[in-house]
Amino acid sequence: MNKLFYIFFIILICVSCDDSSKTHAIGFVGNSRIAQGDWTRITIPTVNEGIVGDSLKSRNTPHRLNHLCNRNYDYIIIELGGNDIRNGSSIQECLINLENICRTLELRTHTKVILHCILPVIYYEHANYENIKRYNSAIKRFANDWNYVYLDYYNDFLDPTTGLADLKYYSDVFGVHMSALGYEKWYSLLNRDLPYVVSREQIEEKINMPYIKQERRDQLEQLLFEMVEAKLKHNGDTHFVLFSYAKHHIEPSYNNYKAYIGELEECASMIRSEMLVPYERIKKEENGDV
Repeated sequence: MNKLFYIFFIILICVSCDDSSKTHAIGFVGNSRIAQGDWTRITIPTVNEGIVGDSLKSRNTPHRLNHLCNRNYDYIIIELGGNDIRNGSSIQECLINLENICRTLELRTHTKVILHCILPVIYYEHANYENIKRYNSAIKRFANDWNYVYLDYYNDFLDPTTGLADLKYYSDVFGVHMSALGYEKWYSLLNRDLPYVVSREQIEEKINMPYIKQERRDQLEQLLFEMVEAKLKHNGDTHFVLFSYAKHHIEPSYNNYKAYIGELEECASMIRSEMLVPYERIKKEENGDV
């Protein structure tokens, strides 16, 4: 029955991760493309940390890094490197600055880093198609090596007939700044993916059941991610899933039903001790005891 217990626990974490009353502030770091966007359009609270003309080199300074660390975001999306490439920086120089930014955030905060590709540029000095594609390939490898989430929307902004930047998404002929339609597409892509990224990160961080082998977890967690996508809520959805499983998939017997109920009770107890009690302690420190 340990496997059932694991399923119950991840179901309830799945529900808690979809609680609409809980906020997960995201800082969106970038240059003018970010600075000129309206990131309040993202369903997860997102703060505009864009600076016109910003680069990895300028962001990798004590003053700028202290600012990001003091903001204490849950997540930071980094979409930087285009201006570095434009100004002639090598990809290696870009990666050194990017790594220092990421490592500083990891060491000094609990912020999780999400890396974002550079969207297509038609021509902007050294920032051309070939250099941007090479840079994106490099940060994708960097993300894989260091286990960061990587958001790759490069192809979404290409014209499928030419393979070049689709001009309807840009406000200038150089493909540097985004049009209103380009931002609308960007908001849509982020709203599609960020809730899943945040939920998955929370789930993987919270589950700690050493008696479930990793290969079995991988199978069971596929169920969980399907529940996240189905937007399972604690307004009857959980009851329906757990009761339906008992009704249709447990062989009727006193011992089987008793064991199933025991799994539910143990799951509730673990959620209380591992999640509710620590949460109450944090709130007591913040607001004072009764």
